[in-house]
Amino acid sequence: MMRTVPNESSGPRRPPLLWEQHCCLPLERRADVGELARCRRPGGSFVSVNVGCVPHSAEDVTGLIASWRQRIAADERLRLAASVDDVEAAGRAGEVAVAFDLGDSGPLDGQLHQVRHFYDLGVRTMLPSYNNRNAAGGRLPGRGRRGAHRLRSGADKGDECRRHGGRRISLRCPYRAGHV
Repeated sequence: MMRTVPNESSGPRRPPLLWEQHCCLPLERRADVGELARCRRPGGSFVSVNVGCVPHSAEDVTGLIASWRQRIAADERLRLAASVDDVEAAGRAGEVAVAFDLGDSGPLDGQLHQVRHFYDLGVRTMLPSYNNRNAAGGRLPGRGRRGAHRLRSGADKGDECRRHGGRRISLRCPYRAGHV
């Protein structure tokens, strides 16, 4: 027997959370992080801000994050988010919850211990590889079988990176629909 559930809730509906997974600011230490406040919504907001990719070194990204963290913490409209609890607290306070992401694993500089380093700085997602070949993979589909094969087979540092990151950093699917 199939049971139906009415669409009406018993109480007032809470507005949905805005989730922006890969927001971009200019990759400059003095970029206006206040621009992130445009994402404020009544149901709460979470933005993951890109802090670097293959042309950026670990040192470049570390300096960028340090600068941005300081200014995000000083802006009453924004809140650094290390956990789901932080995202929920920001929503209740009318703030934008902010975390960081890496556009690919290039800023790890081939050093897997950097996963923990970037996690400690607020990076919560990382794409292993995007447009450029690196230690974690190769190219987009249709742009060379070797790179795509390496991503699927795990015959590179991609699997090792995932094991090293454990549950600390989510490794996004390399073939995001918006970028294919």
